Amino acid sequence: MKIIKPNMAVAELEPAMQDVMVLTGGYVTNEFPLPCRTLEKFASSANLVQIDFYLNEANQIITFHYGYRLSLDRTIRAIDCFTDFTTDQVNKILQILLGEIRSH
Repeated sequence: MKIIKPNMAVAELEPAMQDVMVLTGGYVTNEFPLPCRTLEKFASSANLVQIDFYLNEANQIITFHYGYRLSLDRTIRAIDCFTDFTTDQVNKILQILLGEIRSH
């Protein structure tokens, strides 16, 4: 089982993955392990903040926030999970995240 966690290189992610463990811990989500049988990318932010939106088999939305290391490698900075939203509400999720990012 592949483990996806903060500080992992973005190059290790794929648009569709199977049997992964996502270790959340982000701007609005506490740290907890989230096993996923499937995880598929369905959207990306067009803002300056780099966020990809993935959906698992339970229709939970998982967001990966990206940043850069000093070596200029792109990495996952934070992972948030949204269980009460649908894929049609990506803009609402993005506004929640941008509000939290601005407050830090």
